[in-house]
Amino acid sequence: MIKCVCNIIENVIKKGNKNKKNPIDKKDLVINCLTAVYNYNDSEKLLVSSLIDFLFNNSQIKKSSTYKLVKNFCLSYSKKK
Repeated sequence: MIKCVCNIIENVIKKGNKNKKNPIDKKDLVINCLTAVYNYNDSEKLLVSSLIDFLFNNSQIKKSSTYKLVKNFCLSYSKKK
């Protein structure tokens, strides 16, 4: 679940968010989203933070191209019809 949320946020948040006055911290955003759903305590937040670091360091969080996202959406939509 953590890997899925990380990949979603990586693909949704634009790369140029550092230029803004209040840049978005993707790691904190993932932790806040998961905390809202699962009510994590402080020790669990630290565990999730270390898992995110592990996923990032081992290249498990990947940004998908727009073409690939659109292609997969169209294929899944056509299968439903």
